[in-house]
Amino acid sequence: MWFGVDALIVMSLFRKARGLARKYALPGTPGATILFVDELDSIGMSRGGVQGGGQQQGMMGGMMGMGRMGLNTMLNQMDSLGQHVEDRWRHKLGRWLGFIRGPVPPKPVVFVIGATNRPDVLDPALVRPGRLDRKLQVYEPDGDGRRDIIQHYLKAKAHDPEIDLGLMVTDSIGWTPVEIKTIINEALIVAHDQGRDFITYKDWLNARDVRMLGLKQPIASLSAKDKRTIAYHEAGHAVAARYLGKEDRINKASIIRMGDALGVVQWSPREERYQLHAQEMEERIMISLGSRAVEENILGTKTANASHDLQSATSIAMAYVGQFGMGPTLLAVPMGPLGGPSPQVLRLADALLDSLYDDTKRLMREKEYAVHAVAQALIQRGELIGPELDDIFVYADEANPEKSAPFLRRPVELPKLFEEEPSMNGSLSATKTAELI
Repeated sequence: MWFGVDALIVMSLFRKARGLARKYALPGTPGATILFVDELDSIGMSRGGVQGGGQQQGMMGGMMGMGRMGLNTMLNQMDSLGQHVEDRWRHKLGRWLGFIRGPVPPKPVVFVIGATNRPDVLDPALVRPGRLDRKLQVYEPDGDGRRDIIQHYLKAKAHDPEIDLGLMVTDSIGWTPVEIKTIINEALIVAHDQGRDFITYKDWLNARDVRMLGLKQPIASLSAKDKRTIAYHEAGHAVAARYLGKEDRINKASIIRMGDALGVVQWSPREERYQLHAQEMEERIMISLGSRAVEENILGTKTANASHDLQSATSIAMAYVGQFGMGPTLLAVPMGPLGGPSPQVLRLADALLDSLYDDTKRLMREKEYAVHAVAQALIQRGELIGPELDDIFVYADEANPEKSAPFLRRPVELPKLFEEEPSMNGSLSATKTAELI
């Protein structure tokens, strides 16, 4: 863009907005119009430089004002001090020629609304009082909103009349309307690839996987041993999710490679929740550890495939004890001297993981029949969606009534950061426990 062109574009935009306001103004009024600026950060980024793109903008600003003339012009157009500046020369010329008499009429009001996903990078002058000083945060739609959005986009697409709208609503928790539209469009492509001209629920799930994980890329040369290992690995996640997460629903289990994942188990809440409890965090850790527990209990081995699961479990455990105060202390345990987790957090997180892993292995021993049932079904079919998994678990429980009782977890016990012990004069003093230093 040539030097100064951005400023000319902004001036032209406001001039056009005022022209429309005059055109449709009521008699005796200056008129008003609404100017909506999408991706406001593209022109309103801080002139001081903020995080990458802002630094570039700040650098350009030091080069004869390049890169910020558009923002300066926009600030001037929005400022009340410039109320008559733009049209002043016209009225001066008109008075000099005798065409215009009297004061300069006020300009029409331009009501500016901007939208951005990066409000943190906006220039402070743009959001100060008197300019864009009122902020409204637009959240993702709730369940009722997503239901309406899904129904709206499904109307324009051929789909199975028996498609489960309730499952689609819970699958899309946290999605924006554009994400829902994209997945429905992708689902129609998946259906066409399979020789159908209508969308099914399975197409919806496959489309979501394509967007989130990548295309399915089955490994034709996968050995029977590797296939069995992956199937039991994913079965461990599925069994843990089934018997621990009563408030969650398994969407899919697959041993078909997608993106970088050799297999995947997906689950989602049955209904929207806005609070995260300690029990839920413990269950998420156990679901992540279910794969390693099956590898040790049933396969008698350990694989590198559990690396991501262990990282996930560790991050949740560290937040549990160090950030959310769900451990033996209410203290938000500080970071270490080099910015990493402190030794106290590491030891508490390790103790939490050990306790929950013991419980996870006990769960896999009690529900081993279900692990075998899910793993064998995955080996045969490659992929199972939620209703199919429900049928497998029901059949396995009915075939093993003596083992189908609800799993009872043991309470988590963690060492304390501090303990009280008698001092030399008989009073109590607080000292660190030996195992935490």
